[in-house]
Amino acid sequence: MLNIPYELWIGARYAGLSRMRGRRGGRDRFVSFVAATSMAGIALGVAALIVVLSVMNGFQKEVRDRMLSVLPHIELFVPGADPASVLAKWTEIADAALKSPSVLAAAPFVAAQGMLLRGQVLRGVQVRGIDPAAEKSVPDVVAPESTTSAAAPEVAATAALLVETGHKGALRLSRSSAMVTGIGTVYNAERAATIKAALMAGADRVTHNSPGKGDISDYRSTGHQTNNGLDERFGAGQVNVLHSYQIIAAGEQKSLEHGGLNAGVIGLNGFDYENAFGGFLSSNKTATYKFHAATDSKLSASLVWNMSVTNDGRLRTGLPNLNLELFDLTSQTISAFSSSTHDNSENIWVDLAMGHSYELLVKSAEANDFNWDYSLAWHISN
Repeated sequence: MLNIPYELWIGARYAGLSRMRGRRGGRDRFVSFVAATSMAGIALGVAALIVVLSVMNGFQKEVRDRMLSVLPHIELFVPGADPASVLAKWTEIADAALKSPSVLAAAPFVAAQGMLLRGQVLRGVQVRGIDPAAEKSVPDVVAPESTTSAAAPEVAATAALLVETGHKGALRLSRSSAMVTGIGTVYNAERAATIKAALMAGADRVTHNSPGKGDISDYRSTGHQTNNGLDERFGAGQVNVLHSYQIIAAGEQKSLEHGGLNAGVIGLNGFDYENAFGGFLSSNKTATYKFHAATDSKLSASLVWNMSVTNDGRLRTGLPNLNLELFDLTSQTISAFSSSTHDNSENIWVDLAMGHSYELLVKSAEANDFNWDYSLAWHISN
């Protein structure tokens, strides 16, 4: 008897391979043919099943991604309600949805069916009306995944962690809070604008992911720069849970104009929520945050504010114009400047020189005074 593994001997016995079983005679050709045909059939069937499942899964992901590129994940309707009354109270509905940490943003829309006619060609269409400013409230970051449906849970989970951290930190992390009807106490660290700013300021502009995940290597290269300091392909960059967590965990740090500690000096990480800005009712039109670069390092800062919507049937909207500037006190020059007239965020990503002192400035770009709020987040790394 041949000295072969037991498993191989069993396989040879039932496959009709008599020589491998240790017999001196030749193969049982008929048994071998039947066994080989059976194994080939099974292998072919399994291969066909794998190919079909792969094609179907790929098709499903492609269809889902294409749909989610133009449609939201969830649409809320009020059956039987008057459309005008629903639109007048859309902020209340959005607030109820935003109570879930998995909901990153909400915006109103109107939809209707219509007909398009060109010559003899007639087509039915679905018309949707949106508020572009409200649509911009979704954090503009990316995740190391190939599909939107895979990346969205990663960003949502990060946002949920930040909200939980800000809420549990209470007044240890926030300088103040607000009582919201139907929700409870909302601390500055868990406000939507603060969470968005922390996500964007904490994002990685250059990445070194595992193979197959893709990397960001040419952030804000020529032809891909936006007016508000982002990259048109990657937004603020790839979400970084640790950096964004460090920003929230560092706590709220006020500007010089609003009684910041040590004359407005801030740390390596942190955020600030300002509820009165713009010059109206004696509010300041500039907010100053000072820091010193002990080593050559990198600053990521994001300024975020929400649009205003009147609580009436007209739903008039407004978006104050704010700018973000980094001023080098040592060289008396402007190191970086972010100015956009149609976005609700300004972003800076710039090198810091060792030994230099800086001022991070939030400025009003409006000719007239106004009163609005904003959140600022920053992260300084080597």
